Amino acid sequence: MKRGFTLIELLAVLLILTFLVAIIVPVVSNILASAHERMYEVKIANIEAATEIWAVDNTDLLPENEGESIIINLRDLKEGGYVEEDLKNPLTRELFPNNLTIEIKLERNSYRYIVEE
Repeated sequence: MKRGFTLIELLAVLLILTFLVAIIVPVVSNILASAHERMYEVKIANIEAATEIWAVDNTDLLPENEGESIIINLRDLKEGGYVEEDLKNPLTRELFPNNLTIEIKLERNSYRYIVEE
């Protein structure tokens, strides 16, 4: 008596595996995309936090009147040691450009830090 699988059994297993892959791949893909988006938001928040520290160290450059703003670049933050040199964008997997601008705006007696892409 020979032991083994019939062609029908092999096809059934293949069909089940194909079905599982068809379900799992989009789910995993969505999870990865969501993780990259969240990591991007964290990187932007880190740039804004570094800008806030830069502002504390450079109060003489900050706007003094309501509605006024100044622009600094990511390069300024890198040169001052406020952010790491190889800051990567998780969405593009490339470095954030040195000319990425951050606006520091005085609104309602507090400063707002806006990373402009």
